[in-house]
Amino acid sequence: MKIEKNKHIKVEKNNIYSVSDKIEKPVVYSPEDYFISKQYKGEGVKIVLIDSGCPQHKDIKIEGEKINFCDSTTDVYDYMGHSTLLSGIIKSVNNKGIIGLAPKSQIYYAKVMKKREICNHNAIVAAVLWAIIKKADIIGICIGSDYDYSVLHDAIKKAYKNDIIVITASGCPNKNNENISFPAQYPETLAVGYLTKNKKYNDIIRKQSDIIAQNKKYTTTYLNNKYVKAGGSSMSSAIIIAIAALLIEQKKKNASIVTASAIYKELIEIFK
Repeated sequence: MKIEKNKHIKVEKNNIYSVSDKIEKPVVYSPEDYFISKQYKGEGVKIVLIDSGCPQHKDIKIEGEKINFCDSTTDVYDYMGHSTLLSGIIKSVNNKGIIGLAPKSQIYYAKVMKKREICNHNAIVAAVLWAIIKKADIIGICIGSDYDYSVLHDAIKKAYKNDIIVITASGCPNKNNENISFPAQYPETLAVGYLTKNKKYNDIIRKQSDIIAQNKKYTTTYLNNKYVKAGGSSMSSAIIIAIAALLIEQKKKNASIVTASAIYKELIEIFK
């Protein structure tokens, strides 16, 4: 069904278990934990994160472009913390803090979400089309909705036809909608699930998601140069986004053709 203009898409409420000013012991996310050589660091791979904006954390080096689609201002920065959580897992570079899984990848930030944790679907559509124009290798959409918006689906289809990997967070079913979120339901995306304590919902997540990542707490970056431990399908999606970057780098360096379907299959094989 086509969503009404006043409907919104929301960020999954991630489980944040602790917040601190520093890390007692450095955290290194290693490609070898996922059967990939540590020589790969995401170099030459362009990721577009469609989320809450550009991080301002000392551990994250900003190299890609940044843009605001959520309102008429030019403010591109993350004040919610969600995009900062994702970026820490993917791209942090601090030998005394966090080393991300793909620290040499280039992240472009498309801000579609304000402090109220909601945004309009059309902002997501504009961001997906922008990612296509920028020739992204990967699009990360770790936000979701109960509503199927055909215009967004069409934009994602276009990205997939351009062999852009579109990784989405499954979110969590609820009493009002016993399905994973959109756009994770779209077959052109790779839906990443995270199990809960609810057996009924877990059955739905397993059935409808393409990947169930490790059900664990991830140490990552947060607002005001802080660090947190957090879980949820968004955090798991950040792991998958980073691994996809490593696989793409590997293929490019071996002069192999990169297709979205092939990368999806490899990712699913790693986590099956």
